[in-house]
Amino acid sequence: MNDSKLMHAGTPGACAVRPGLFRSASWLRAWDQVWPCDVPERPIYSGHSSNLIQYPINLAKLLRFQSAAPKAISTPCLEGFASEYLCFNSPADFSLFLQEAESGQWDQLYLRGLLDKDFEVDLLKQYCLTRGYLLMRREDMPAYGINTANATFDDYCAGLGKSTRDRVLGGRRRLQKRGELHRRNLWPDIDHFLKILNQFHEVRWGKPCIVGESEQFIRLFLTHLQQEGGCVDLSALMLDDKCVSVMLDVELDGWVYNLQSGFSALDFGRVSLGMVHFGMQIEQSFSLSRCHYYDFMAGDGKSANYKASIANNTLSMGDYYVVRSIGLKLAYQLNDCLKRNKNITRYPE
Repeated sequence: MNDSKLMHAGTPGACAVRPGLFRSASWLRAWDQVWPCDVPERPIYSGHSSNLIQYPINLAKLLRFQSAAPKAISTPCLEGFASEYLCFNSPADFSLFLQEAESGQWDQLYLRGLLDKDFEVDLLKQYCLTRGYLLMRREDMPAYGINTANATFDDYCAGLGKSTRDRVLGGRRRLQKRGELHRRNLWPDIDHFLKILNQFHEVRWGKPCIVGESEQFIRLFLTHLQQEGGCVDLSALMLDDKCVSVMLDVELDGWVYNLQSGFSALDFGRVSLGMVHFGMQIEQSFSLSRCHYYDFMAGDGKSANYKASIANNTLSMGDYYVVRSIGLKLAYQLNDCLKRNKNITRYPE
């Protein structure tokens, strides 16, 4: 399979667009509406800043510390709707955040989903070095996607492995023999879309996918996104008049994000409904000149890492922890030593 490299912003010759959906105005606005900072019964925000969430962490059930994180990301105290990339608008924007966070009463600053090669990590290393803080990187999280710029869908398919290409294209042909196969964008009927998505997830995973506050959030976010110039695709794959797969795709600044998907548990023989649907969504992105990247996001499938097989690009990201409490530094070092945890990088190394 071809390994086309997507250059990062901040490096010579890089594309100016980064995956900024999760720091976009529409994302932050919806977050503030569902999880506002002025709710007394939910004192999760730092007293000095509405941009910083603060929550306790316990180690070995004996030691208690305070952790902080930027709002609008998933944390142990507030799951929210899963976010992936923590991409600030500019180096100045991130530096301002660190400056504001510095005055908070925290032992640890948690930054989930930083791209390893972008400016945030470089600035974070310098920030910790000048203050004597420990910087740790945990949770290697490759995010898979497809660079759709300067290529065609046929070029992309030619670079796939034989078995993967058969699942994407051959599966489509086999499904077309069973009836009329087409896609339908259900937007703005989000009620109907979520009902189908949750039903598929109930069968496959044993629980619905988007409910409660997460449902409130996604409804508001999608509305705001379209109002602010983004595109919403509540894609339903139809076989005759029956929906067999759904995908929640959104586009902002030419970057398409696959936020969620689900498909029927019915047996269609040698057909992977998810791969067929992905293939059609990817083909659509190639056909739109404004689109340059289709993002599967991080995470694996239930039984196999299907994303790796159909991607032609990988973005490396991880969870970063700024530790300024001496007690917490020692606790982490002891804990990691006992567990022999090798999936941790410390800076300076």
